[in-house]
Amino acid sequence: MAVVVMAGAPGSGKTTLARMLASDDPHGVHIETDLFFRFITNRIDPSLPEARQ
Repeated sequence: MAVVVMAGAPGSGKTTLARMLASDDPHGVHIETDLFFRFITNRIDPSLPEARQ
């Protein structure tokens, strides 16, 4: 099972690509970032240098 995390500028096609990848796998799931971050208790903003760790 692969986990793919995408980032990019607005309008660059992230959602379109994520939906395509998820639909290609019968167990594929596409979780939008806005929903994803609601589930994380001690989250770090992915744009911060600390997120690289």
